[in-house]
Formats: sequence, C-alpha cells, structure tokens
Amino acid sequence: MLLIDVLRLNIVNRDPFFSAFLKVLLVLLVVSLMVWAGRVADDARRFPVNSIKVEGELSHVDRDELQRVVSRFMDRSFFVLDLNALHDALQRMSWIKTVSVRRIWPDTVHLYVTEHRPVAYWNEDELLSDEGVLFAPRSLAEEDVLLGALPVLSGPLGHQQEVMSQFHRFNALVTLMGHEVRRVVQNERRSWLLELNNGMKIYLGRSQMMSRLRRLVWAYQVLKTRFLEVVSVDLRYTNGFSVQREPS
Repeated sequence: MLLIDVLRLNIVNRDPFFSAFLKVLLVLLVVSLMVWAGRVADDARRFPVNSIKVEGELSHVDRDELQRVVSRFMDRSFFVLDLNALHDALQRMSWIKTVSVRRIWPDTVHLYVTEHRPVAYWNEDELLSDEGVLFAPRSLAEEDVLLGALPVLSGPLGHQQEVMSQFHRFNALVTLMGHEVRRVVQNERRSWLLELNNGMKIYLGRSQMMSRLRRLVWAYQVLKTRFLEVVSVDLRYTNGFSVQREPS
C-alpha cells in the first residue's frame, strides 16, 4: 500500500499539468461552495427576520414611518440584511438623533433609538434641539402641548447657538418680572428683540443688552402697576427707555 502511494505521488510530481488541474479543480470546488453558501444564507425563506425589537423613549418618532423604512429591508435574510444601509435610512428620519442596529440570533433585528429633545422653534419652520442641532419634521404639531410651549428663536443662519444662549440669559432676568420670554429675534443687523408671554415687546438694540434689560427689570419691580398697559419698551437709549401703551 505504501508503495502505491509513493508511485501516485511520483506521478503527480512528474506531471505538472495534472498538478495544475488539481489546483484549478480545488479552487472551483471552493468557489462553488462559497456561492452555494451565499445563496443559502441569502434565502429569506430559510433565514427570515421574524422580529423587529425597538427600544428607546419615542415621543415624536412616527412609528408607522419607522415601520415603512424597516420593511424596505426585510426582503433579505437574517444573515445578509444590510445593517449599515438600514442604519443610514433610519438616521435620516427627522426626529431621530441616534440609532443603533444589530442582529440578535436567530431571527431578530434590534433597534435602539434616541430622539432629539426640542427646546425651541427656530425661524418658525425648524426645531432646535438641546444640543443646538436644527432639524425639520415634516409637520410641526402645533396642537402638541409640549411643542406649543416652546419659545420661538430667530436669527441669521449659523447663529442658533448664540441665540439660544442669549435666550437663557434674557429669560433668567425676565423671570424676576414674573414673566417669561416667548420669542427672541436677532435680525441681520445683530439687533435684539424680545417678546414676553404677556405680549410685551422689548427692543434691546445691538449692545449692552444685559445692562439695559437689568434697568427695565429694576424699573418694573418698582413701578409694576405702571406697566399694566405697556405693549412695548424701547431700551435703545443711553440712560433711560421709552414705552408704548395700548391705545385707549
């Protein structure tokens, strides 16, 4: 038996064509196995995705839209489902801040979603998140109690961080008057306008905004009853301010 094996080895070694043929045959066999395994793995009937598990606090994400996005990828099997493409498609949904996508054996795709947390309207057609990110839902639900209570911030493109920061500073002073800032506008000339929850408008100008606003707060605390019919205050004066009252 050993002699036969030695002879076979000698024949193989002496015949380069036969050696090359065996190598090609082996390569074809491996490729065929890989193609077969790929087709089996891509068979959604054999390895379907039977469950989509969604976690996260979803207050505004449209679950129907989320389902429609996910369903576009469900024609692939569990093994070859393109998680990166699914992730990118979900990330484009307006309310989604981050999303992670992973497989859970044997038939589940797990999604963990975090939403943007809106803190203000921006220029009335977008929302501003607590991280200063602008996003634009398809419809701003005016009837939503949470969104309806948000302040409205306006300003030049790219100034949202500055306007949001100034809003918090302005509002901290206005609360000493017993009111809240409902609208902040920074125009193209960098001049500031506030609108309070009682409808009063406050013109701050371009400089010394905080010191001017402190002047108003002091006057309001001393002469509160004199401001009952005031609809606007112009603080763009060196040592004082002017008021406009409701027409009698």
